[in-house]
Amino acid sequence: MTRGISHAVALKQRCRRPLLLSAVCSALATGGCGDGATKPPPTPLPATVTVTTTGVDPDADGYTVRVDERAPVPVGRNASTTVGDLAAGAHTVTLGGLASNCTVSGAHPVNVTLSAGEARDVALAVICAATTGTLELTVSTSGRDLDADGFVVAVDDGPGRDVPANGTVTVAALGPGPHTLRVTGIASNCALDAPLPTPSVTAGATTQVALHVVCRQYLSNAIVYTSGEFGAPEVMVMRLDGSRPERITTDQQAYSAPSISPDAERIAVATRIGGSWSGIYVMDAHGRGLTKVAGRSTFDGEPDWSPDGSKIAFRSESSGPFGAFGRIWVVNADGSGLRQLSSDTEEYTYDAQPAWSPDGSTVLFARSGELYTVGADGTGEALLMSCRLACADPTWSPDGRRIAYVTLTDADGDGVAEGHMDIYVMNADGSGSQRLTTTAAQDDSPAWSPDGTQIVFRRAADGNSQLYRVRADGTDEVKLSRSLSDAQPTWSPVP
Repeated sequence: MTRGISHAVALKQRCRRPLLLSAVCSALATGGCGDGATKPPPTPLPATVTVTTTGVDPDADGYTVRVDERAPVPVGRNASTTVGDLAAGAHTVTLGGLASNCTVSGAHPVNVTLSAGEARDVALAVICAATTGTLELTVSTSGRDLDADGFVVAVDDGPGRDVPANGTVTVAALGPGPHTLRVTGIASNCALDAPLPTPSVTAGATTQVALHVVCRQYLSNAIVYTSGEFGAPEVMVMRLDGSRPERITTDQQAYSAPSISPDAERIAVATRIGGSWSGIYVMDAHGRGLTKVAGRSTFDGEPDWSPDGSKIAFRSESSGPFGAFGRIWVVNADGSGLRQLSSDTEEYTYDAQPAWSPDGSTVLFARSGELYTVGADGTGEALLMSCRLACADPTWSPDGRRIAYVTLTDADGDGVAEGHMDIYVMNADGSGSQRLTTTAAQDDSPAWSPDGTQIVFRRAADGNSQLYRVRADGTDEVKLSRSLSDAQPTWSPVP
């Protein structure tokens, strides 16, 4: 009986074993053995991307980093960014937003494999090639009376850069290829010794350009005049073609009838100081050292240097029964030896506009519309030409053979002037008068070129006052002025 019961129990256990195995397998499949636990998900992995940039012209706005198909994230040109939530396995890192002159060194995109529990650093090196070049401009200056404040150099339409008379300026970030140079601020007595080049720039390189400026005596080969362009009349200088006008005085005192010394180192001029014309002054060629040499009346003016530069003749006013009258006076250049040159007359005639003869022996002047001469010592005063319609502004040619002057014009020969003045030239003895200008304007203040082939003069028309140049035979008339208020020209005796 007992043996039978044991057999029955064993048989029952064998029958239950498949059910137990089934339950175990079910528990394993659900991640537990009846205790309720679940398997954790995989841990997200980070990747840090570090970018370094080298080169001459680096990308200014940085880049973007993209991992696989994810959205790109920004990163600076020398910076890092971390991309998280990456699964273990293979990934692709791509750097975007590179400038056209920049490339990633090595293989790119970069393939990265992440392992469980591992953070990765990805280094990307960017190399940027040069896209621009540099110009190095060196200016050298030779001669005399060098430009004290240097020059202004510009490339293409760029801003001007100051450069001393002997110095260097560097202009960077220029695109490859040819460029245009501009040089301004050159003093009127200085000029480039060759046309400006058109330098070509190479990316990543410095192109050197040498410019040479030659300066000559400041008032040589020039025309000095007065201009009201800036307010009160000031002394100015221009080149013979009217270019590069430049102020010699800037104090707005008011100046009249400048005269250049024979060595072109000084200027004699009538000056108004404190609201009144106070006399004849001398300054250096640059307008410095203004020194009074004569001031005997309410209006001393129209100075003219003697050929040796030792004396100055000028017009000085005195009071007479018929009003002010003028006389020609002479003073030494240092202000000493003041003396009257032209004689007094019973008619109180008006003497003005003295001009020394080239040999220094005689002074030519206008007396109440007629032309007279007087010896440098005050003797031998004589009528040179009686002008039917009034003459003025006489001046000797450099060789002393001719005289330029102005007179009212009687174009139709009826003895009545048409109301305007023209420039004439005659022989030194008063014969052979020839009319040079023929317009309806007022032409006056003639001055000879040093070689005697040309004359500069002032023309007033339609409310404007401008300087012109004409050949001594009346041909090739050229306007010089750019301003509308230029007057009283004098041609430098130094070519």
